[in-house]
Amino acid sequence: MSILSKKNFWITSGVAGLLCVLMLQLILSVRRNSITWDEDDHIYAGYMSWKHADFGLNPEHPPLVKMLAALPLLNMPLTLPPLQNRNFKHEAFLGGKDFIFKNNVDASAGRLVLVGLATGLALASKHTAIVVFPMLLLLAIWEVARRGSPAETGLGALPRETRTLRLSIALVIISAIAIVALWASYGFRYQARADGWQLNPPLAEFVHNLSRPREVRLLETVARWRLLPESYIYGLADVRIMSDFYASYLFGKVYPHGVWFYFPAAFAVKSSLAFLILLLMTAWVIAVRRPRCWREILFLTIPPAFHLAIAMLSGMNIGVRHILPMYLFLSVLIGGATWKLIEKSRPWAYAVVLLVLFQAFSSTRAFPAYMAYANEIWGGPSQIYRYLSDSNVDWGQQLKATTRYLDQHGVKNCWFIYFAEGVVDYRYYGIPCKPLPTADSLWVGETADAPPAIDGTVLISAGDLSGFEFGAGALNPYEQFKSLKPTAVIDYGIFVFDGHFEILFAAAISHAQKARRLLTAGQPDAALIEAQQAVALAPNAVNPNVVLGDILAALQRPQEARQSYTRALTLPNHRARISGRLGRTSAEEACRVNSSKCHEDVTCRVPRSRAFRDLGFSDRDKAGTLPAA
Repeated sequence: MSILSKKNFWITSGVAGLLCVLMLQLILSVRRNSITWDEDDHIYAGYMSWKHADFGLNPEHPPLVKMLAALPLLNMPLTLPPLQNRNFKHEAFLGGKDFIFKNNVDASAGRLVLVGLATGLALASKHTAIVVFPMLLLLAIWEVARRGSPAETGLGALPRETRTLRLSIALVIISAIAIVALWASYGFRYQARADGWQLNPPLAEFVHNLSRPREVRLLETVARWRLLPESYIYGLADVRIMSDFYASYLFGKVYPHGVWFYFPAAFAVKSSLAFLILLLMTAWVIAVRRPRCWREILFLTIPPAFHLAIAMLSGMNIGVRHILPMYLFLSVLIGGATWKLIEKSRPWAYAVVLLVLFQAFSSTRAFPAYMAYANEIWGGPSQIYRYLSDSNVDWGQQLKATTRYLDQHGVKNCWFIYFAEGVVDYRYYGIPCKPLPTADSLWVGETADAPPAIDGTVLISAGDLSGFEFGAGALNPYEQFKSLKPTAVIDYGIFVFDGHFEILFAAAISHAQKARRLLTAGQPDAALIEAQQAVALAPNAVNPNVVLGDILAALQRPQEARQSYTRALTLPNHRARISGRLGRTSAEEACRVNSSKCHEDVTCRVPRSRAFRDLGFSDRDKAGTLPAA
């Protein structure tokens, strides 16, 4: 680039930068100012120039700037004040006053577009954003039902029928924009896969894994008419299917399904004390001070309340992250309430400042392991594993810290029970440990050679220590570690133990997995040896018995296969059930076994192998209701 070109570049960049600064100044300042003395006159005159080619209302200025100012109003349903043939200045100024201040337009076209785009971007980010539509509907119903105050000049001043019509049109426009934005995120293409690839299993087959027939029919209809992208429909089905199979871990107890009180409890543990105190203060302000801004309060409470209700009924209890949108609404609500307190009494400002400082201290104390945050009532991040699991605590994010720990302590001979094993390669980070079986490694079919006993250093992720994926008590291959004191805890999520450990159940899982792979590879005789070793190591485990049954059936030994299946279903004091992440589509995937404390009608669900069904068992069999031999 020549010297002259460089000079021109810097001049152009400087001018563009100054214009941006000027634009920013204008935007920031104009929002803090009200309408000016003659602005209504100019805007009204510009609007009339567009709509009626009337250039006589404000002849003191040519029309261009006035017409540009009125341009955003052209597609809005505005009411024009009647012309009265007054003096041209009176006509322009007084007509402009009525035009600006007596038009019952509460939401501009720009706001409709913004809400539609925001909804579309939310849909393109998370499937749970689909709840935005009923949220908007609830808010619209409230707007129609409420009584507007006499001082209102906006939507609230309109007759109820008019409000209903306008809000209905607004909802339709928002929905249309949102759907277009969603399609845009998929490149306006229906097919999920490119280059001739197809989803596996196909959508038409996959949706039938849904447990609710109405949802199957709904998604089939949407797919038939291609109302939404195939990948989006597939994802909706997957989310709903997984909600049937996920277990929950709360306050040290494993539940075989979602529980309604999970998210309120997780909210109480994961929210900072400062936030909870400010939220209680907000509730007190609303209840005692009785503020007049009920419309704003309801707009900030209806969406989070609805979102929480849906989350509580969803059955997928794997992290407070699923209710994060609540915090946005509640934070704005808290800000408004605390400001009202400060306006009434200045000393409240000191209390709010102290709480904000405590918030900063509490959150930075968890650095850099923010995912494991818990407030001080529950003992902070170091104790959260006792109350919650999964993405509330541990999502496999501690590998760099683990590498540093092993290097600092010179550990080379170690075993790793890693929460993300199978989908994340921890060896990439230089961790020399040998893997042990986990739920995720079973899910992806990754084998781990687990001996019956191990010596040395054992690292176990908090998610695996809790046992929420395998099951509680004897169902957890690593239950013994819960009663041991760890040598160290890395980033609140990796527990380090040193010593000699018997892991017969983990070894049985390893053999059963090898047996399944051999059977799939067409080597049933070799698979039988592995399966028999698995059952010998853990005779009361479901998975080894089911795998053994499948192999015996493949070897044309149906009576022995029936005995293995029967044993899997009638193990003493247990119920069998497949977990979500362990998988729903292959007999290879391990069974969750729920404790005898479960309700008596808990359904036994075993891996759905063809041999299992051929011998007269169904996908859902209960102990005591087995088919006759």
